[in-house]
Amino acid sequence: MKEDLMLIGEIADFFGISRKAVRLYEKKGIIKPVKVETKLK
Repeated sequence: MKEDLMLIGEIADFFGISRKAVRLYEKKGIIKPVKVETKLK
C-alpha cells in the first residue's frame, strides 16, 4: 500500500518555494516531517 507522503521537492513545488526554504523551515521547527528516510545507496 502506497503512503500518501510527499517528497521535499514536491512540497517545494506545491508551495512555490525552494527546497532550501523547506529545509530551513524544518530546521527552525516551523514544519515537521512525518517520516524521514535515509539516503539511498
